[in-house]
Amino acid sequence: MAIVGLVIGSVLGLFASVTGWLMWDLSALSAFGLYLSISLAMATLMAVLSLTRPSSDEIDGSVVRA
Repeated sequence: MAIVGLVIGSVLGLFASVTGWLMWDLSALSAFGLYLSISLAMATLMAVLSLTRPSSDEIDGSVVRA
């Protein structure tokens, strides 16, 4: 799930950094820092959320036992 978060964060970071660079007059280094921050924050968020989500064994009624 962290890989999916990294890909989604990379796309969002790309749009944010290009927008910041072209419209808000960010330097290239600041735009790259914004890109890295957003992509790594999204990957970390997805990893933490997937670790804190209960497994299917802990959810009542979702496990079919033979």
